[in-house]
Amino acid sequence: MKTFLLKNRKIVIPVLIALLCVILFAATVLRYLSLASMLRSQQAAEAFKGESESLTAQVSAFFPMGGGISFESVYSFRNTLDGKYVEASIEKPEVGSLYKDGYSAKGSISVTGNKATASCTVYGVGGDYFYFHPLWLRDGSYISESDLAHDCVILDEELAWRLFGGFDLEGMDVRIDDRPFRIVGVVRREDDFATKSAYSDGAVMYMHYDTLNEMQESKITTYELVGADPIDGFLKNIVAEGFSDASVVENSARFSPLREFDVLSRYFTRTMVTEPVVYPYWENAARNVESRLALLLIPAAVLPIYPIVLAIYWAVRGIKAGINALKTGIPDALDKISERRYERKLRKKAKNG
Repeated sequence: MKTFLLKNRKIVIPVLIALLCVILFAATVLRYLSLASMLRSQQAAEAFKGESESLTAQVSAFFPMGGGISFESVYSFRNTLDGKYVEASIEKPEVGSLYKDGYSAKGSISVTGNKATASCTVYGVGGDYFYFHPLWLRDGSYISESDLAHDCVILDEELAWRLFGGFDLEGMDVRIDDRPFRIVGVVRREDDFATKSAYSDGAVMYMHYDTLNEMQESKITTYELVGADPIDGFLKNIVAEGFSDASVVENSARFSPLREFDVLSRYFTRTMVTEPVVYPYWENAARNVESRLALLLIPAAVLPIYPIVLAIYWAVRGIKAGINALKTGIPDALDKISERRYERKLRKKAKNG
């Protein structure tokens, strides 16, 4: 075996290098696909689309520090969006809706359970917030704007453990400013590396935005939308026009290779902050993944070069060898045919002689 490898090293070594490149390329692609599908907060467009063939888009608006909007602004925007769909002759489906939206405001609050009192981060949420952030439920259910009662909360595992020492808490109460709130669910935060590196909120509680706004005046700092997108950029443009002071991001296919090439082209300048916006942890996690995927494009583009060049080289050599074989083989074959004919004539002549 060793002798064979030494004798054929001019063929074996290039083949091994090409094989290694192919293996590394496959590993890079698998890693890319794994990262691109990791964050559930970026997958609302696919979830909304389901099995239909309609075009959908997910768009987020992040408002500057000290700014934000009220629920009245959200309501006004919804009316504007409905009008834009009518203008575009997009009809509401018989089942479902043309879009879903969610919004949130962030604050801090002190909450009391049956074992302790703790300070925590509180998110006042509205619309279908948990459609965009489907955190894993340890117990109970989510809350949404359509709930009849808005005196309910969701705790994350950390806060649940601090206040009660357990997680099966649905139906129990916490107290905020001596006011009872019913626990409807306990959630587990995202555990992927990108979110862990971006997350800094500590223990978290979720409650209805209007309730939080009553307790401590809070502006909506994040608005998220997913819906029918009849032409590319339709929803993004409407959001950008409706919330002109916000940083607007289209989440749809943000991890596609085409979008990541754009990220790579401005890899160093994209870290420069030119607007006073503090992004929520899920957007920072998405930007973390974007940066990693952009870097993966480099080996994904470089690794196939050697196998492709080697395959082309051998294909060219094979074609040349085939042409040369034809050039020498055809005349030789014709000569042999002529010789056989001549020999047959001689034998026939001798026989008739």
